[in-house]
Amino acid sequence: MGATVDVVTVYRTVSSGRSRAELEPLMTAGKIDVITFTSPSTVTNFIHIMGKTFSFPSQVKIACIGSVTAAAVRKAGWPIDIMQEQFTIPGLVEAMMECFKGNSR
Repeated sequence: MGATVDVVTVYRTVSSGRSRAELEPLMTAGKIDVITFTSPSTVTNFIHIMGKTFSFPSQVKIACIGSVTAAAVRKAGWPIDIMQEQFTIPGLVEAMMECFKGNSR
């Protein structure tokens, strides 16, 4: 119909390049307090790194931004400790700060 369409990549999710051998010892040593998931693809990438049977140590909290991401985390079988319905990074950071408020860590 005469329209010109430009396809623009708004964002692209890529793997962090980290390995399970690198991340798991940090979690079990208590050096990681929270893992944040900002999209279903970040959940998929994390599963790719850690494996489908990975279980988080009890002290590591899971934070999600939005209900779609939360659904992906639940589908992976993980609990959600911090949930932010506002789909913004500042909102997620605020939710994490509230969760850890008063915590000495």
